[in-house]
Amino acid sequence: MQADLEYHEELIGEAKTLFSQEVAAEIKNLSPELQQKIRDHDKKLQTEQEEKIKAAAEAADIEEDEEAPDDESSDISLAESEYTAEEEPGPVPGGEKTGQIKKLYRQIAALTHPDKAQARGLSPRETAHFEKIFIQAKTAYEKSNWYVLYSLALLLDLDVAPPSAEQLKWLEEDIRTTMASISIFGNMLAWMWYNGDDQLKHTALNNFFEQAYGISIGPVALSNTGFTDLS
Repeated sequence: MQADLEYHEELIGEAKTLFSQEVAAEIKNLSPELQQKIRDHDKKLQTEQEEKIKAAAEAADIEEDEEAPDDESSDISLAESEYTAEEEPGPVPGGEKTGQIKKLYRQIAALTHPDKAQARGLSPRETAHFEKIFIQAKTAYEKSNWYVLYSLALLLDLDVAPPSAEQLKWLEEDIRTTMASISIFGNMLAWMWYNGDDQLKHTALNNFFEQAYGISIGPVALSNTGFTDLS
């Protein structure tokens, strides 16, 4: 299941890019009236987004002015306040599980962090291998995924005890979280289009235009060369 999630995460970027290109190509095939409707819709959304950003910035400025101290002597210089150590990401608090996750992450990071790997004089290929594991561990730590960290620790031959009954419950939690993540990917129109046959690709495109712009690109006739729009 974890491999399935990683498969989705690896390909979703490409799926979104290709789907966006297909949407752009489909827009060019629409009538001038529908193209204008889409341009007006996108312009309206852009204006609304810019107004939201502007309002948020103004609110932040007001809050900053209200919280700013009057005594300039209380200012701290950048050099004095700069934190040079690498900040460790943090999982959601969860008692013993959080502690075990942090312990595993630190054990893995001590061995796989790029600086540590280079300091041991490893080859570029070995360093890249450890860096990939380090990134996986950091992501798992941020997501509070005990299973991935435990698996990476076993892969690195670290000294870890067999899973306890409590840790097996954590595994069940991680499985449910993983299943939910896979489900989210599977319900994306870009993913449906990327993995579907011609009919499903057209359905995904049509659903996108209906949801985004309130228009339909019509039914499709399948042929050996692709779609033929019948609208």
